[in-house]
Amino acid sequence: MSKIIFLITPAEGHFNPFVPIIVKLVERKHQVICIAGRVFKNRVENTGASFLPIPEKWDPGNIDSYDFFPELKKKKGLSQMKYYIKHILLDPIPDALHELKRALSEFQADIVIYDSFLPAGVWMTELEGPPSIMISVLPLSLPGKIFLHMD
Repeated sequence: MSKIIFLITPAEGHFNPFVPIIVKLVERKHQVICIAGRVFKNRVENTGASFLPIPEKWDPGNIDSYDFFPELKKKKGLSQMKYYIKHILLDPIPDALHELKRALSEFQADIVIYDSFLPAGVWMTELEGPPSIMISVLPLSLPGKIFLHMD
């Protein structure tokens, strides 16, 4: 039996793909903790996993992203993408690392499975934490030329 921590971005499209994985791991008697948005607490606990909340300042709850990050709404195109990368993907990393460290101090996980939008999982591995696996909810994008050269 393994001890596993999930770190998941607090958004439906990120959380939902993880649910069947968590369910199967719990069914196989692994101990699972899921760090996610507060709106997912009951759904996590219904899988049999334990729940820990993501830091509140990064948890929009049921609020639309544009309302939670009002500056994002004011930007367009590349400017909006730069803002998103810095303030939504990168800025939460120190707080997510803090939550992971706290969870690991009480629950010595064998592995951290994290959402590609919360790269604190791999940073924890690099900081002498347990191994980590990233799961991306985005489709694999490959340039079209790859398919032209396959025989």
